[in-house]
Formats: sequence, C-alpha cells, structure tokens
Amino acid sequence: MVDPSTGEVWARIPRGTGQDADDAVTAAKKAFPKWSSMPAAGRAFFLHKVAEVFTENAAELASLETRDNGRIIREESGRNHGNGQPALPS
Repeated sequence: MVDPSTGEVWARIPRGTGQDADDAVTAAKKAFPKWSSMPAAGRAFFLHKVAEVFTENAAELASLETRDNGRIIREESGRNHGNGQPALPS
C-alpha cells in the first residue's frame, strides 16, 4: 500500500487468488445454515460484538484509511457510507 500524500510504501498485502475466493464462498455456505437458523437476537448479539470491535479500534482504523486514501483524519473520522451513520465515530 502506498501513502498517496508521500509515495511511501507502508504495507504489503498479498493478492487473493481465485482459490481464496472459492474457499471463502465455501466457508460462507457451510456457515449459513447455522447462522440463518439462529434467532434474530442471537445474530444481533454477534453483529453488535463486531460493531464494538470497530468502535474500539476507530482511531486506528481511521488512521489506516487516511494513509490508504490520502484523506485527512478529520474527514475520515466523520465519514459515512450512505446510511447516515459515520463509518468511524468522530
């Protein structure tokens, strides 16, 4: 990954392969019956846990996203993705 503001390479990420995608689809198909049979409250519990992890790491995620796309941190922290909610809390 290259910081667009400096040209500095700051991370290397391996390319995914077609097999990686196939493996992910296979895993999702395997997990779906258990997930879909879980009561809504159970699914909500897990989704809230995921949201907690994002919230707990919001500053680091905003910093990484800023390095990736060149936006200033102030813009990234309050950004939303079309649902009216910030992607990362301010």
